[in-house]
Amino acid sequence: MVTPQDIADRLGGLNYAPDLCDEMVRQEGAEFARGFVGKLERADRLYHKWSPMLRSFESRARANRPCLKPEDLSDRDKAKLPIYESMITEAEQLGSSGNKVLICSIPLEGMSVAESLWPGDDQRCVLLTPDELLEWRKRYKHDVESFWWFIDYWWHIEDPPKAKPWTHDTDLTTPASTDPWLVISGLAWGGLAGGETADLWSWDGKEARLVRENGGWDS
Repeated sequence: MVTPQDIADRLGGLNYAPDLCDEMVRQEGAEFARGFVGKLERADRLYHKWSPMLRSFESRARANRPCLKPEDLSDRDKAKLPIYESMITEAEQLGSSGNKVLICSIPLEGMSVAESLWPGDDQRCVLLTPDELLEWRKRYKHDVESFWWFIDYWWHIEDPPKAKPWTHDTDLTTPASTDPWLVISGLAWGGLAGGETADLWSWDGKEARLVRENGGWDS
């Protein structure tokens, strides 16, 4: 390990591997690495300040709007459950180092799927609907230059699709007598780090089918 011991000790205190900055020390020097660790420490302080409030917010949200059971859903919404399951099982699981909260956004009709899969088994995960997440964002204050103490996941089925800057030229036409669904899966772990994909599906009243992959964005 090339990382100086004081840096390694600070990393260990943050639940990171002590050799995390080895390459950074080689390329940029120890002082640069110390500055980087300082930003990790600030993110850790934000985690300890805000994560308890986030979990309390989640608890109140579920008390007010309990998770829907599959048997309570319409046939239309039941048809979305396998799609949500596929999005969640294919999601890249990040955040194994450091103190992180995984904020998973999914509509109420799909939350039972998330609870039964990885997010429901992971103590780091918080499950919120898109509207609840927007409400949380209004309360949470974050310095744009600070490292994130959370990782955002979102799995949405827009029924019908909503206009977006990167879909304005996208063909959302589905076969005759069917309705379009835009199936969106995204992940972000920083202001400029993440990506989103969107696939076009059709619903004919009985069955949902993939029409085409429409791409998305990444950074």
